[in-house]
Amino acid sequence: MTESELKSKALGMLARRALTKKELKDRLKKFESNTDFVKQTVDYLDSKGFIDEPGIIEDKIILGKESKLYGRLRIKLELIKRGLQPEIIDESLEHLFPMDEEIDVAFKFATRKLN
Repeated sequence: MTESELKSKALGMLARRALTKKELKDRLKKFESNTDFVKQTVDYLDSKGFIDEPGIIEDKIILGKESKLYGRLRIKLELIKRGLQPEIIDESLEHLFPMDEEIDVAFKFATRKLN
C-alpha cells in the first residue's frame, strides 16, 4: 500500500469515528505490515490535527456521566482500553466529573434501574 493510499484509508476511518492514535494504528496494521510506515502516517495525521484525543476524552466523560450514568472508574477504564494516558484521563475527570458528582450519578443510575 502506498503512502497516499494509507493516508486515505486512515482519513476514511477518522471520518466515520473519532479514533485514538492506538486505535488508528491497530486498524491500519490490518492493511499495512510495515509498522514504521503506519506510525509515520498516524504521527502525520496527528500533527495535522486529525486525531483529537482530548476531545475523545471529554466526549466519553460527558456521555458516560450524563447519558450512560457510568462512574468515574468505568469511564477511566474504557478510555485506558482505547490507548489513552491515565494521567491525562485523571486530569480531565477532575475537571469534568468531580468526585462529589459521582454520588448523584449513582443515585440516578439506581433510580433508572428500579423504575
